[in-house]
Amino acid sequence: IGNGLSRKNLDLEKITRYYKNSKAKKSSFVIGCNYIYKDFSPDLIIAQDTKVLLQMVKDDLNIPVVAPLLKYNWARNSGQRNLRKFFCLRFPSYNMTRWNSGDIAIYVAALLGFKKIETIGFDGGASSIYRQDDGVSNVKSVLTNKRIQLIKNSFDNVNINRYEDNLKKPSL
Repeated sequence: IGNGLSRKNLDLEKITRYYKNSKAKKSSFVIGCNYIYKDFSPDLIIAQDTKVLLQMVKDDLNIPVVAPLLKYNWARNSGQRNLRKFFCLRFPSYNMTRWNSGDIAIYVAALLGFKKIETIGFDGGASSIYRQDDGVSNVKSVLTNKRIQLIKNSFDNVNINRYEDNLKKPSL
């Protein structure tokens, strides 16, 4: 789950934890990005923004957080208190160090062996639920779509779809 504006007003608990039109729980594993923990508790968070990681420490986050090697090393050696459940992700390609948290979340889902991956709030663009366009964000939907295709090409039988109310057909 990303933090794009399309996620606004969605009941993430209902979408990810219960079957549609039912009170029956479904088994799902939810990977969220960055500040998602402020509104929802995913099973795992991907973060690499320094500001986000520092805020997670201040908030004493108890959800597992995965960060790319460089950010992980920085956070571990910054002399501050660390996140309780903090894990390092090493990429097979140096080029992947430029990927954003959302792209990495999809990659991690594929690495974990999930075959059906649904994305929510992966809009691309500089604005998100938690911040206005700050002129710094490098999130671009064109790049994310290319990276999703790379992931599909790299993992057998992985189906990646954008969440839609009916999920009748893939959007990517």
